[in-house]
Amino acid sequence: MADKENYPNWLLPDSIMAKETQFQLVSKAEKRRYDPGAVIIKQNEEADSFYLITSGTVEIIRERANRPPQTIAILKSGDHFGEIGLIEGIKGKSCCVGIFAVDLHYIRILPFGKLLCKGGSQGHKTEHQGDQ
Repeated sequence: MADKENYPNWLLPDSIMAKETQFQLVSKAEKRRYDPGAVIIKQNEEADSFYLITSGTVEIIRERANRPPQTIAILKSGDHFGEIGLIEGIKGKSCCVGIFAVDLHYIRILPFGKLLCKGGSQGHKTEHQGDQ
């Protein structure tokens, strides 16, 4: 694994995922650059990756029949997306498009799932668990 001091400071808080698991995720991640306007994830597409934005801006858009597209969120460097489809096993509910050039780290479903099962959220309650 690479030296932890060289990882960016935008990793998730420990309350969401242990830092060690995040370092493992980033070490297994691949890098990709998208041009402005490029579609990163299509709506209704099978989820296959978790994405961390290292630079640029991504617009999350939801399209519905007989309605104009709706911007759900604008994500920037340090933000992440794609995890909901992986965790819940559902198709993407939104389209993700680069507003400007976007650099991402992404990790495919199998390594992501293995790391989470290995203890990524171990010892941390989720919002739903806390309500029980």
